[in-house]
Amino acid sequence: MKKTIIYIFLFLFCCNISYSKSLLYNKYKNDPNNEDYVEHIKSVESGMSWMQIHSDKDVYCPPSKFKMNKDTLIDSIKLGVDHLKKDLNFSNKEIDDFPVELIMLSGLKILFPCN
Repeated sequence: MKKTIIYIFLFLFCCNISYSKSLLYNKYKNDPNNEDYVEHIKSVESGMSWMQIHSDKDVYCPPSKFKMNKDTLIDSIKLGVDHLKKDLNFSNKEIDDFPVELIMLSGLKILFPCN
């Protein structure tokens, strides 16, 4: 049952991305301190954290007593952009059209590795 719920969540999340309901980096980078954007990325991270608790595989692993905050999330987005540019050879245009939620996840994996 737990796996079914996770698969449904991931399917709906992917559908959400394909219909451009996510926040694209181009929009975010022009106003990264926009209160709505900050609340959005905080909510997305909270959902990702919750999902990890109920799944068998961790994607990123912050210390147990760590309290996620706005600055950490903004740093993770910057790290994610750097990773896409340097390691995956994404162009600026490709990054601009990429969902900031996935960029943040990429940065969180770098910031909080699970090993």
